[in-house]
Amino acid sequence: MKKTILRTLSHAAAYYTVAVGAYSFLIWAMYSNEEGGALLSAKRIFLLLPFCIFFAIANTCLTSKSLPRGLGYPLHCAATMAGIYFCVLLPADMESRNRLVGFCVALMIYLVAMLIYVLVGRHVRRTITEEKNYRSQFNNADKK
Repeated sequence: MKKTILRTLSHAAAYYTVAVGAYSFLIWAMYSNEEGGALLSAKRIFLLLPFCIFFAIANTCLTSKSLPRGLGYPLHCAATMAGIYFCVLLPADMESRNRLVGFCVALMIYLVAMLIYVLVGRHVRRTITEEKNYRSQFNNADKK
C-alpha cells in the first residue's frame, strides 16, 4: 500500500511539473505582449496540483493488477472527470450551463484519447503475442 501511494504521488509530481511548464508557456505565448498579461494566476497554478493528484490516482486505478481490467477504465474516467470538474471547471466561476458544456467537451476529448490509448495498447499486445508464437522455417535445429 505504501509503495502504491508513493508511486502515485511521484507520478502526480511529474504530471504537475509538466502541466505547470505547459501552462506557463501557454500563458507566456498568449499574453506576453500585453502589459501584466504574462503573470500566471496563482490560483490556477495551485489548482493544477489537486488535478494532477486526481490524474495520478486515475492512472493507478487503470494500471492496477488487483482490479479487474473492466473496472479500471470506468474508475479512470470517473477520477479524471472529477479532477477536471473540481479543479478546472468549478473554480472558473462559470454559469452552470457553460460548466456543463465544458464538462461535455472534456468528456469527449477524454473518450477520444482513451479510444486511441486502448487501440494502441491492443495493437502492441497483439504484436507481442504474434512475436512470441513465431517460429522460423529456416531454423537449423529443426532440420535433422
